[in-house]
Amino acid sequence: MDLDKEMLSAGLGVAAILQRRALPALSSADCEVVACRLADGSVRQLLCKSGPLGEADQPSHRFGVAYEAQVYDQLLRTWKIDVPRLHGAFVDETNQTVVLALDYLADAASLHQLPDPKAGLMAAAEWIARFHLWGETAGVPTFLHRYDTDFYRKWIERAGHMTRGLHERYPWLPELCERCQRRLPALLPPTTIIHGEYQVDNLLVWKGRNVSIDWESAALAAGEIDLASLTWGYGDDLVSLCEQEYCLARWPGGTPDDFTLRLTAARVFLHLRWLADSDEADASQPSTSDLDDLQRLAERLKDL
Repeated sequence: MDLDKEMLSAGLGVAAILQRRALPALSSADCEVVACRLADGSVRQLLCKSGPLGEADQPSHRFGVAYEAQVYDQLLRTWKIDVPRLHGAFVDETNQTVVLALDYLADAASLHQLPDPKAGLMAAAEWIARFHLWGETAGVPTFLHRYDTDFYRKWIERAGHMTRGLHERYPWLPELCERCQRRLPALLPPTTIIHGEYQVDNLLVWKGRNVSIDWESAALAAGEIDLASLTWGYGDDLVSLCEQEYCLARWPGGTPDDFTLRLTAARVFLHLRWLADSDEADASQPSTSDLDDLQRLAERLKDL
C-alpha cells in the first residue's frame, strides 16, 4: 500500500505527510507513527494500524483491524472516555488491507512497565467496571461478536485437541474440558460489552490516565472475563483489591451472589483459551505452574 497517497486522499484532513516511523506490531497488525500537516497548518501525529481486510481463517478471539474500525466508529465514539480517537479508516482493495488512523499518544507507558502497578491496576478495574455498567444498557451494534454456546464450544474443543499429548499426565484435563462444554456457557452469559483482551499490555498510562487500546476482541460477553484478564498473574492481595474496586463501581447496590462463581469460570476459560491459542509445539509444554493454577481453579469451580 502507498500509505502516503492513501492518507492524503482518505478525507482525514491531511495536507502532507512529514515523517513515518515503524512501531512493533500489535497482534497481527502493522503499526506506524505518521507525522502529518493538516489543512489548517497544524501538525499531528497519528498511529496508523493496518491488517488484513477480513477476519482470520482460524478460530480467534481477535476479529481483525476492519472489525476494530467498526468498534471505534459505532461503539467507542459513544463511550469516548479514555480511548484513542479514531480519525478515520481506509481500505486498499488491491492488497485487501485496512488501515486505522488513531491518535498517537506520545510518551505513553504500558501499565506493566510501571514500577508499582497497584494504583494503575485498581484504576483499570474501576474503569472497566464503569464500561461494563454502561455496556449493559448501551445499544449493541449488530456487527458485534457474541460469546455464545457455539463460541465456547469451539474454544474448549480446541483446548482439548491442543493438549491431547498431556492427557495421560494430567487425566483431569479432558474431564475438565468436557465439564466446561456443559457449564461455561450458562456460567458466563453475554451480559455486557467487553474489551476482550483487557490485559496490562493493552493499557497505557498517558498524562496520568489509563487509556485502553487494541479493541480487536470487543464482544458481547460476561464482564468477568475482562476482570480475570486484567488480574492474571498478580498476587492474591492485589487481585482482591481489584475485585473490590470492580464490584463497587459496577454494582454500587451490592455484588451479585454468583459473582465469585462467574469470575472463577472466567479464569478457567482464559486458561483454556490460552492453551487453545498455542501452536502444537507450545501446547505440549505449558508450564507446570499454569497447569497447577488451572487445576486449582477447576476444583473451585466444581465446589461452587
